[in-house]
Amino acid sequence: MKNKQPPVVDDNRQLWRGKPLVSIVMPVRNGEKYLPQAIDSLVQQTYRQWELVVVNDNSKDNTLSILKKYAKKYNRIFVYSTKRRVGISRALELGLKKAKGDFIARMDADDICLPERLAKQVSYLKRRSDVVAIGAQCYVINAKGKHIGKKKFPLTYPEIYDFAFKFNPVQHPTLMFVRSRLPEDFEYYHDSFDGAEDLDLLFKLFRYGRVENMNQYLLKYRIHQLNSSLIDVKDNFRQALLARVKAVRKYNYQPSFSGLIVTLAQFFIVSFLPAKFIYRLYFVMRKIKSEAESVEKAVKKQALKPRFAFSS
Repeated sequence: MKNKQPPVVDDNRQLWRGKPLVSIVMPVRNGEKYLPQAIDSLVQQTYRQWELVVVNDNSKDNTLSILKKYAKKYNRIFVYSTKRRVGISRALELGLKKAKGDFIARMDADDICLPERLAKQVSYLKRRSDVVAIGAQCYVINAKGKHIGKKKFPLTYPEIYDFAFKFNPVQHPTLMFVRSRLPEDFEYYHDSFDGAEDLDLLFKLFRYGRVENMNQYLLKYRIHQLNSSLIDVKDNFRQALLARVKAVRKYNYQPSFSGLIVTLAQFFIVSFLPAKFIYRLYFVMRKIKSEAESVEKAVKKQALKPRFAFSS
C-alpha cells in the first residue's frame, strides 16, 4: 500500500496555540485588476492565524481563475462562487456562513492591508472585551498605487456613535469584529441596504458594545474609476439615509441635533446638486481633489452600464 501524501501546506502557514483564528471575508465581482495586490497584502500579514474566505459574485473577467491559483498555492484561502449575481450584502452573508473564525476581518478586493493590520487589531480586541468591533485609519492611493491622501476617522465610541448620523465613521475594509460578543442570530448584512450595508451594520453593532477606531494607518484605500461608492453617490446616499432612519425607528439610535442638521444639509446637496459637484466636494474635503476629473469621466462612461466592481 502506498503511503498517503501529506496535504500541501503553504510556506507561510504557521498556527500558534492560543491565537484566535481570524476569518478575512472578501466579496469580489470583476476585480481582476487589483485582486492579486489585495491577496498578497494578506499573505504578508505578520499575524499568521488566519483564513481568507472569498465570495466571487458571478464575475465575468479573470477573477475566478486568479482566485483558483491562490487557493491552490495557499491552503488557507477558500473560494466560493455564486451562480448568479447576488450583490455585496448576500455575498458577505455567504462568506460569514463559511467563515470558521471568531474574529472577522473585512477586506475589499481593490485595497491593500499593511503588514501588521491583523496583529494590531486582534491585540486591541483581546485587551478590550467591551469592544465588539474595531476599525482603523487609511492612506488613500490611486489606481496606480500612488499615495494621494489620507482618510481620518474618529477614535472613541461616543464620537463614532454621533458621527454615524453625519458621515460613515469607519472605513469598512478596516473593520474587525468578534462574533462571540454578538447574539447567535445577529443579522450582519441585509441586501436592501446594498451601498450602505456598512453603515447599517454599525448601527446594529452599537446595540451590543463599543465600536472604536485605532489611531493607526492599517489600510491603503484605493480610489479608482470603478469605486461603487463614487459611481453611485446619489443612490448610496439614499441608502445611507434609509439606514439612518431605520436605526432611529428600529434600533433606538438617538441622533444629536448636529447630526440631524448635517443629514438634512446632505439631503439638499445630494438632491439638487449635479453629481460632478458632489464628487469635487468629496475630494476637496479629503484633500485628494486631483482624482476628481478621472472619476467624473468614469461616471459618464458608466452612466448606462451596470456596476461591475465591489469596492467601498
